[in-house]
Amino acid sequence: MSKLTVKQQKFAEQLVKTGNQKEAYMAAYSCKNMGESTIYSRAHDEAKKPAVKKYIDSLRADLKKKALVETSHIIKKLLENVDLAQELGQISASNQALKLLGDHLGIWNEQPVNIDTQGGKAVVSLPANNRDICSE
Repeated sequence: MSKLTVKQQKFAEQLVKTGNQKEAYMAAYSCKNMGESTIYSRAHDEAKKPAVKKYIDSLRADLKKKALVETSHIIKKLLENVDLAQELGQISASNQALKLLGDHLGIWNEQPVNIDTQGGKAVVSLPANNRDICSE
């Protein structure tokens, strides 16, 4: 991989931060005498350069990994809070932790839940995910 210039690094970092090629290009390079279409064109070309693209992909992968680790840690802590709150008889606190978990999973944004009783069991259908949850 060819070494990136300081400006290319800044462009890539700004692109990952803002998601906008034009803004990233303007943050990294002097664009005083450039028209808007020139900036768009150069930003697009910069983002396509193999070394720059590889660095952008690397930065995005690092962010994704960090987000997954943080999400995993938060979910683990929420599950611990549910257990602790239930042990202490703090139903409201337990429900709040469960609500946060449900929010993360998108359970509350789905279509209405269908509940049927079949053979003494409650069958809860979540249509958006085609998942069934059974309880006896």
